Amino acid sequence: MKTLTPQRLCDVWAFIYSLTTHTGILLLEYEAVSYVWGSEDNPVSLNCDGREMKMTQSLAGALRRFRQEGYARTLWVDSICINQADLLEKSAQVPMMSNIFRRASCVLIWLGEERQDSDDASKAFRCMTILNKNFSGREELHKYHNMTFKDKSRYLDQVEREFRLPSRDDVAALNNLFESPWFGRAWTFQEIQVARNSNFYLGLYRMEVEMLYHSRVTLDQLAASTQDFRFLVRRNPLALYSFVQHSVKDSITSDTRRTLRFLSTMSVRRGAGCKDPHDLIYSILNIVQDGPSIKINYAQPWPEMFAESTAQYINQSESLEILNQALPKTDLTTLPSWVPDWRLGPDHNLGGAMRLTNLTGRPYRCTASSNVDGRLSSSCRDLSLQGLLWDSILAVTESSPKASAFKWMQRQAFNLHGDQTLNSPEQEELPTPDSTSCFYEPTGQNFNNCCITLCLLDIDPTQGLGTATSHRWRSSSIERDTETTSYDEFKKLIGEASETNMSQRRIAFTQHGRFGVVPKAARVGDTIAILMGGDVPILLRPDPSDHKYEFVGECYMHGFMDGQALVEARRKAEPDYDHKDTSWLERLHEEPLPFPTVEITIK
Repeated sequence: MKTLTPQRLCDVWAFIYSLTTHTGILLLEYEAVSYVWGSEDNPVSLNCDGREMKMTQSLAGALRRFRQEGYARTLWVDSICINQADLLEKSAQVPMMSNIFRRASCVLIWLGEERQDSDDASKAFRCMTILNKNFSGREELHKYHNMTFKDKSRYLDQVEREFRLPSRDDVAALNNLFESPWFGRAWTFQEIQVARNSNFYLGLYRMEVEMLYHSRVTLDQLAASTQDFRFLVRRNPLALYSFVQHSVKDSITSDTRRTLRFLSTMSVRRGAGCKDPHDLIYSILNIVQDGPSIKINYAQPWPEMFAESTAQYINQSESLEILNQALPKTDLTTLPSWVPDWRLGPDHNLGGAMRLTNLTGRPYRCTASSNVDGRLSSSCRDLSLQGLLWDSILAVTESSPKASAFKWMQRQAFNLHGDQTLNSPEQEELPTPDSTSCFYEPTGQNFNNCCITLCLLDIDPTQGLGTATSHRWRSSSIERDTETTSYDEFKKLIGEASETNMSQRRIAFTQHGRFGVVPKAARVGDTIAILMGGDVPILLRPDPSDHKYEFVGECYMHGFMDGQALVEARRKAEPDYDHKDTSWLERLHEEPLPFPTVEITIK
């Protein structure tokens, strides 16, 4: 704990105090500073209890801003209150940081100094004032959001006069504020989520968190209703997610841990700025409800910590959903293929990673109620899981399929045991089966419906993959939707949904005559595995040198997304099994598996 004494504003003096007693009782009221360390060049000296300490220019600016001339101010600042060079002390202190910021009377969020050559700070503040004053209640915002403009050039001036909207320059200045480095740092997210009270500071300007959040939401609503690019806020997911608690109705009194989940938070916050990769995970462990049970230890190499936390989360959550955050192996990472590299931001899609199991909508149940049993090797490199080495890719489209998907699928089905040079001129002359008389055996669909459902990933196109309300789209849905929608509208809907779903994906045909959708990085010879506890089949790349596999991505296998592969495995193990009885699929978590599995090691 440090106290700023009431000296001249150009000086920085501090005294150190204990925050609590040995029993955890709070000794004094204090405020906590949330800031970006910034460059370590040209450090500033701090006189602390008669000893000289060094701090960054960024922190020095914050302390000068927060100093009060008339009285002492007690602040908590991480770079001063924690010995950053002592890994043992750091490992012990970091778990306390959520409570430190939660107990602070106010969290002071420092965005930096005003630029001397710009008046962006005053423009941003003016923009927020206008938005909060003119759209202070939901009725005003709702009224404007539902307006439509047949001729914007005719009505926009009238609307601007009625609502006194901010100028283009003022909105741009507010946009720039949301691009502040503070929003992109790892630890600042925790600091605002747990704060009882908090304020933003930009130079001499002070802004309440609720004011800034309301301005952000209002601009989104204005942009949606007017289609005026002036109000379009740059999509900075880190900045938007910083206000996640303020989007909850009872955000002031709610417990952060009840609303934040580890995987959804990490998927948005991945790539956040930090000097040490450990902090990408450590910074949220104490504010999520289902984080992996790992001990904070800065002495442990961060790649091992990433692997340990991934394996721990798999077993705790009894799910393989975290694997969909892993990206195809590249030269940018030396991590095992199954471990998400949280250093890479959400925009990275190296090699065409495919995620079928979205974090909000999970419509598939490939292995029904079976349990996950993951084992991490002592080297923290290999993950062993129980499952089936179920099939392998025989052929795959060269790129994301569109109009040619139907023809390609027909050719594979007809030429299952023929020439596999799929794009040769000779094959163009091969006869193809009639689309209405040729059926896909696993689902009983004709080729028309099979192709449509495959490209839709069996998801209702009116909902979309991964939405909170997404649900499956059965064959009967085709007739249902064509009854309520014109043919042209229906065709457009299917086309748009298929194109979106197949982006960065390819259609595959397997050794056993099955069709599926696989990641763009898929190759002929890749293995399709059914891993116990998984929602979807997993594509693996075998390595004959050590009989291990590399993780490639999730895949969709048409007709096998609801436990059918397990029924098939039981029929092979028990020839007399009545395959019409599938009730046992819901008891797999409490009964022995009725078919053999193998241990699959992913490296």
